[in-house]
Amino acid sequence: MPQTTAHHFLIIFILIFLALAVFLVWGFLTPVVLGIILAALGGGWYVKIIGILRAPNLAALSTLFLLIAIIVVPATVLITLLAREAVMLALHIERTDVLRAIDITTARLSITPEIGKFVDSQIFPLLKTAGTALSEKLAGFFGSAVNAVLGFFIMAVTAFYFLRDGKRFGDALIALSPLKTSDELNLFHTFK
Repeated sequence: MPQTTAHHFLIIFILIFLALAVFLVWGFLTPVVLGIILAALGGGWYVKIIGILRAPNLAALSTLFLLIAIIVVPATVLITLLAREAVMLALHIERTDVLRAIDITTARLSITPEIGKFVDSQIFPLLKTAGTALSEKLAGFFGSAVNAVLGFFIMAVTAFYFLRDGKRFGDALIALSPLKTSDELNLFHTFK
């Protein structure tokens, strides 16, 4: 095999490998970025805790628990409360519409003599459709809950490793960068 053909094959193989890696990680990109942001927020605490504990793993774990207790838990509670209020508002609006529709339907049914026929032809199919829609929504809810737990775990693991090995990651990025060291450090501190 000529040298240029082998070179082209290697480039194509690397590009395919990178595309597959991006495809695999794409679904977890948000938790990874959130983990990096969480690690950047807790970097100062990590430095103080490692000065006391002198154990990188324990210091990263302690900082992670501190960050979760101070930032993640209150944010999750706030988002949950806001979502609950939105659902309650939607149910209230829907309930008033349903009650108004029931009043109108009751008034019409008292005039109509064929109530049983109406219930069989209209109400039962509607209830069957509503049951199917409810079961689909519940399945989607449980799928979302599993994704949320998995995303939280990935965020926590990312934050742990970036807290513990953040200096090494930063040094590796600086070594790969074509900029001058002073520019790299300035850029790094600006992003941080």
